[in-house]
Amino acid sequence: MAPRPFRSTERDRSRRVLSQNFLVDRAAVQRVIRAADPDPAGLLLEVGAGRGQLTRPLAARCGRLTAYEVDPAVRGALAAVCAELSNVEHRQADFLAAEPPPEPFAVVGNIPWSLTSAVVRWCLAAPRLRSATLLTQLEYARRRSGDYGRWTRLTVSTWPEFGWRLAGRVPRTAFRPVPAVDAGILRIERRPEPLLPVAALPAYR
Repeated sequence: MAPRPFRSTERDRSRRVLSQNFLVDRAAVQRVIRAADPDPAGLLLEVGAGRGQLTRPLAARCGRLTAYEVDPAVRGALAAVCAELSNVEHRQADFLAAEPPPEPFAVVGNIPWSLTSAVVRWCLAAPRLRSATLLTQLEYARRRSGDYGRWTRLTVSTWPEFGWRLAGRVPRTAFRPVPAVDAGILRIERRPEPLLPVAALPAYR
């Protein structure tokens, strides 16, 4: 008998559109937390919080956490996690449409891979951003961090103000659904002092 043809559900199609791959491996979660190294008294924004796989351990390490998630299908699960955590605010909203906080803050997230460039641009444009720790496709993280021995134009153009590094790797099997490629932990840190005088930055770029 011939196998039945696969029919994708509306949920399957939604996951593809939202580029969702939920992190389910505990060791990988801890790897991301260590790379993020949250400020115990600081403000943290989580991008693509999903069902709260990173939310709970992040909340235990930071002062305040705002968890962003746009998918209504996981709203209940994330809201239940956030309700148990007194220092967490749940926002069912598009992170990219949010205004950056007026105070120093950091960003952490298992971000939708299709929106990686947009999330990175948002972070670089936020005046009070201290750092961003993002789970991206490994290829993206390696290119941006110079892991191939060369750097992209974006990395070079922002280098006086931001340091870029590959802070770890996460195998594709750590996600559900399992993506086609492995992930990298991309770490972007604002330098305490720019490498060039602020007045010289436009000419450098």
